[in-house]
Amino acid sequence: MARQLRIYTMKPGRLDDWVDLFRRGTSPLRAEHGFELEAWTSPATNQFVWLVSREGSDEEFEAADRAYYDLPEHRPIHEEALLYLEKGESWLLEPLEF
Repeated sequence: MARQLRIYTMKPGRLDDWVDLFRRGTSPLRAEHGFELEAWTSPATNQFVWLVSREGSDEEFEAADRAYYDLPEHRPIHEEALLYLEKGESWLLEPLEF
């Protein structure tokens, strides 16, 4: 399973708008295309933290992620997201054996 951690900082006052978009747009479309999501908010820092997972290797994840971003249904979600997003960071994660 490939996993990517994403931390998004919202423009002031826009965290609730982002959460609404995530619930009605991003989450269902991602699920439809084989991604599993977990998400949290940090109102104190105006951030949205989420974990995007998908079966397969990191390379397969990245290919599926590119295909997701190319979907015509994604375009309006992306355009709306830009109204709220100030900064986005993401990292593929390596599991820790212990």
